[in-house]
Amino acid sequence: MTYRREETVIHLARHGQTENPLGLVKGNLPGFALSTIGREQVNEAAVHLERAHPTAIFGSPLQRSRDTARIFMAHFPAASSGILFSLREWDYPRWENIPLAVVKTRYPAEWHAYLTHATQLNDPAGETLADAQHRMLSEIERLRHRFSGETIILCSHGDPILSVRAYFEHLNLNHFKTLECELGSLTTLTFDAHHDWPTVTYWAGVTGPRQDEDERVGDGIHRIGQAFHANRTIVPTPAHWG
Repeated sequence: MTYRREETVIHLARHGQTENPLGLVKGNLPGFALSTIGREQVNEAAVHLERAHPTAIFGSPLQRSRDTARIFMAHFPAASSGILFSLREWDYPRWENIPLAVVKTRYPAEWHAYLTHATQLNDPAGETLADAQHRMLSEIERLRHRFSGETIILCSHGDPILSVRAYFEHLNLNHFKTLECELGSLTTLTFDAHHDWPTVTYWAGVTGPRQDEDERVGDGIHRIGQAFHANRTIVPTPAHWG
C-alpha cells in the first residue's frame, strides 16, 4: 500500500500593477483598478498554477485584489470564491492618497522606519504592522483547517504578504522589506499532515514592471535582502500562534 502525504497549499497572490499615474500611496482607498500590464501579470501567475486545481479563491475588499481574484476565477471556474476583510492592505492611513515622493520628504523618519524598523510605526487611526501580521496569520490558520488537504488562493497585498513570509521564514518583522513580494507574485505555504509549520516558496513572473508606482523603496535594500536570503532552507518547526 502506497502512503500519499496529504498537503494543504495556500498561495498568497499579490495583485498586479494598478492604474496609478500620480504614484499615490493606495493603502485601503477605493479605486485603483489593475492596469493592462497588471492583468497580464496575474494571468501569468494563473498559468503558472494551471495544475494546482484550487478549490477556493479569496480576495480583499479592495478593487485591485478583487480584479486579481476575478482573473484567477476565470482560469479556475470550478473554484468557490469570496471576499475576506482580513486580506486587506496594512492600514496606515496617514500616508494614503499622498504621492510616495511627498511621503518620503514629509515623513522622513517614518519612511526610514518603514524600511528598517517598521514595527515602530503606529497610526492611531489604523493598525501596526504586527496587527496586520496577526490578522493574516489568524486567517491562514482558520483556512488551512477549513480547506485541509486542498489548495486555495488568497489575493492580498504586498506588506501583509511580506509580514506572513517573515513570520514563517523566522525573520524579525522589522526586516520584512528585505524580502521580495513583487507584483503578480506568489508566496506559497505548503502544510503537510504532520507539521503545523509550512514550507515556503516564492515565485515571480517576467511581465514587468515588478513594483507599483507607490512603492519605489530603492534597489539597495532589495539587493541586501537578496544576498541575505539567497539559498535559505526553511525547515518546518512547531507553530506558535499568538
